[in-house]
Amino acid sequence: MIFSHTYICVTFLIIYGTMWSLNMHFDTRLFAVAACTVGFLGNSLSEFGMGIYCVVNYITAEKRMKVS
Repeated sequence: MIFSHTYICVTFLIIYGTMWSLNMHFDTRLFAVAACTVGFLGNSLSEFGMGIYCVVNYITAEKRMKVS
């Protein structure tokens, strides 16, 4: 849950750090593409986490039904 709220900041810090260490000029086109990509991944990550939660609940329920 914590990662889902901080991944955007961490991703852009990594991009800025990499660009700074390689002495690359900041390009607004790169920022725009990165922002769109990271925003899209954010939706996917939240759905992925919910999918894992549902699978774990399913496995637990299935084990309980076999025991009963």
